[in-house]
Amino acid sequence: MRSRGVTWRSVLIGLLLIPINSFWIARSETGSTIFYSTTSSLFCNAVFTLFILTILNEGLKLFYRSGSLAQGELLTVYIMVSSASALSGESVGQQLVRDISAPFWYATPENEWSSLFHHYLPNWLTVSDKRILKTFYEATEGNSSLLYTTNPHNNMVTSYPYLVCIYHIARIHYDMCKRHRKKAMDRT
Repeated sequence: MRSRGVTWRSVLIGLLLIPINSFWIARSETGSTIFYSTTSSLFCNAVFTLFILTILNEGLKLFYRSGSLAQGELLTVYIMVSSASALSGESVGQQLVRDISAPFWYATPENEWSSLFHHYLPNWLTVSDKRILKTFYEATEGNSSLLYTTNPHNNMVTSYPYLVCIYHIARIHYDMCKRHRKKAMDRT
């Protein structure tokens, strides 16, 4: 039997599990009892997801052998969940918030940043409202998360999930096209 790797089924399962794992990470890393699941080399949420998926897959083999996932498909789901976990984790979030807001917060008339490069930064990707940024840069104990609650239509909150989705869709598309080209070259 040929080993299956990236299939539509494995990609669909991965896409369904990504929001669940991202929610899990957000809850565990920002809740009252902080547990940083994305600070270890093996993301425990991704390993646990693979464990549960493997148990369910073994149960499926008992009743419907041909419908069970192959090892390559399980690996595809694990890679997708791990990649999304890396992007959803606390460390990336801290860096991303700072990187997409710093050009506006630190812009002064003396450094002329607003005239030099602000027009190159897309509005949908950055936060330029200094009232909102003030809660992030001048946060006191107890209100450090106001960046996400001050304005429900804040660009930072709405653009981050889109960036993660766009990255994963682009990566999957690139890999599938690469595999298709390789198969086409092998046939000739």
